[in-house]
Amino acid sequence: MVAPGGNDSLILDLRTGATTSVLGVPARQPNRTTPYYIEVVEGPTGSLRFGGNEEKTFELRETATDFVLYHFTAYAAVLADARTLVVATPPAGGLQDLRTNLFEVDIATGQATYVATALASPDNWPFRASSRWIAWTDAYCIYDEAANQPVGVLRLFDRTIGKITELRNPASASGTFGPWFDLTSAGLLQIGTFSGGRLLDPDTLQYRAAISGIHVNWTDDYAYAAQGQFGGHGGLCAG
Repeated sequence: MVAPGGNDSLILDLRTGATTSVLGVPARQPNRTTPYYIEVVEGPTGSLRFGGNEEKTFELRETATDFVLYHFTAYAAVLADARTLVVATPPAGGLQDLRTNLFEVDIATGQATYVATALASPDNWPFRASSRWIAWTDAYCIYDEAANQPVGVLRLFDRTIGKITELRNPASASGTFGPWFDLTSAGLLQIGTFSGGRLLDPDTLQYRAAISGIHVNWTDDYAYAAQGQFGGHGGLCAG
């Protein structure tokens, strides 16, 4: 959290209440606890690594040695587990056609297996994977002006049985369910704009937690949450 009256940070131990001062606001570090990690070496980085409507150059590296196993181009790339990379191909039609093909890639052999065809987003695009799921939102940043609502639909591919589930929203006139989401370390969907406060179990489609509003920040184990914003940011669909 940010210390009052300045831009420095405090690390708070939730078990003991002890705080440690940190100069500035530390950037979120890439995950280095897995055998491999992905880096964008050419093209949009940061929040736009999953968008920008252009292909990017990625490297898959060994964590222990920093050795480059694969150097490749794609629209987006995420690690599903210690054995599998999931990639989205660059849309062939630019802004006029954002269709992309999703593939699982066996890291050991390089063999690619087709998963599905998705409709990417020209800016940020919710696209995540885990040992159980590959999840994405079709047409995330596409808005139906006549209906006054987004048209995005969240889809879940169950890697264990090869089945795609489309989440529907009965509160929406069109049935679309297209908010921003992330996949947690426990396999839950964290739903909501700018770090969501709702945790949805994909198996039961029941919420484990529901905190209203935006800017909900969870601890890494999702045991605690705090709400509030510091600094500023742009819109998810405005680059």
